[in-house]
Amino acid sequence: MNDTQSFWTSLPGILSGIAAVIGAIVSLLLVLIQLNILPVNNKPPLTSDQKELSSLPTIPPPPSPDQVDKLESRIHEISVTINELEEKFATIPLPTGLIEELEHHREEIEKNIRELEQMLAAARQERDELRGQERTAPDISAHIHKLETETIPDLETHKRHMENELNSVAEEIPKAKERKEAEETLHQLQGEKQILQDQLDGLRMAEKLER
Repeated sequence: MNDTQSFWTSLPGILSGIAAVIGAIVSLLLVLIQLNILPVNNKPPLTSDQKELSSLPTIPPPPSPDQVDKLESRIHEISVTINELEEKFATIPLPTGLIEELEHHREEIEKNIRELEQMLAAARQERDELRGQERTAPDISAHIHKLETETIPDLETHKRHMENELNSVAEEIPKAKERKEAEETLHQLQGEKQILQDQLDGLRMAEKLER
């Protein structure tokens, strides 16, 4: 027992133990590599020249004439469409307001007309109910007269005015919608044209660099 302890505590014993552990680790790694459990990168390290080449920017291939022709043709088509839309846009009558404002105004007018119709119906009903009581109450005749000559005619006039205003707003809404759609289409086409123009400029620049 003392001999064993003296061997492991001596320098040769320690070195022998470390060598045995390293040998076991190496054997285990070899087995794992053979079983494809431990991946191995077999790529050789890059040389200094290869590193310099890999850091250089890649030069794109030169553009083909077909690419340039297609872009130029598409840009021309969009330009023609934009000119036609701008001419049409100039002929659309200018509405009295934005479509959102006009639609809100129309809703308010329709609401007022419904309220006037309710008030008219109530005034006419009151007049009809009071007509049977004219003989028993003299003041009722005066009230009926006021309903027929002032209240009901005023409500009817106001209702006609609101209906005319509603018709005017209803005529303005299609104009506003048409102008809004034309503006959105123009904006979309102009954006598409700008993108294609940038692509064309890039191809032409690459073509110059290639030359």
